Amino acid sequence: MEQSPTIGLVLSGGGSKGAYQAGVYKAMEEKGLLPRIRAVAGTSIGSFNALLFTCGTIAPYLLWEQTNFSTLLTYAKPNSPLITLAAQFKDRLFHPSDLAQAIAPQSVEGNEARGFLTLLNQKGLGRPMLELYKSIILQNTNADLLPNLGYPVYVCAYDIEAHCPVYFDLTKQPKELVPEIILASSAVPHVLPPVEIDGLLYADGGVNDPLYPVANASNCPAAALSTVEVDQLIIIHLHEKEPADLSFFGDKPILHIYPSQPLERAPGSGSFDMTQHTITKRLALGYQDGVQALKNF
Repeated sequence: MEQSPTIGLVLSGGGSKGAYQAGVYKAMEEKGLLPRIRAVAGTSIGSFNALLFTCGTIAPYLLWEQTNFSTLLTYAKPNSPLITLAAQFKDRLFHPSDLAQAIAPQSVEGNEARGFLTLLNQKGLGRPMLELYKSIILQNTNADLLPNLGYPVYVCAYDIEAHCPVYFDLTKQPKELVPEIILASSAVPHVLPPVEIDGLLYADGGVNDPLYPVANASNCPAAALSTVEVDQLIIIHLHEKEPADLSFFGDKPILHIYPSQPLERAPGSGSFDMTQHTITKRLALGYQDGVQALKNF
């Protein structure tokens, strides 16, 4: 009996736009493609989804469906300054456009994210944000499952000292380091502090920023799969155009799944939008695009 072609799954970064990937994943599940996956790679929110897709304790679509301002705060420590901020800004905390107007009235459309980032810096909330994110990881995934997957799960983070992307295979890491690696991959410059792993500092694997002047971005971490034997590649993008070196894959089939509608009004403006309406819309669009893209796969 002829075996079905194996799949390498690549998940790009993009903050809360990652809900789109969960929608596509649901379409892949319904298509019966999950048993064919033999490698996964992710950057930033794509790294979280990579972990969630492979060893989540809750269905990815369901977790994202439940994600909103209120549910996020349930993961915060009782004494977290995020709780105080929430009381001040209510549902505007994770709505960049409203938040920008609240703290930076001079912001114009396209700079919504700047208002959010400015607030985090001013209030010193980078560390509490990492703590909240770590709690989400620990409560919704089980790293004990990683060594038995039978295939690699790569996470891309930026090595600040070496000035280059680094690809961690989570299946070969001590389980206590797994959430730290996800945090490192998601440590957006100027917002979240770098994360130390084995004495080295790492930052977001997919953000080019003057703070780290050497080309560091690997927001589409397909290169992580360059040494993995798979027959096909599926890349779930969160941006319209993302550079990626795919030369290693030769003439093997590559399916790029792009959002059929913009996930944000301007680059960077939608990464922190955690409103229920937006998350639900992105999930639905991902599922719709996934069904369409996989129709003849």
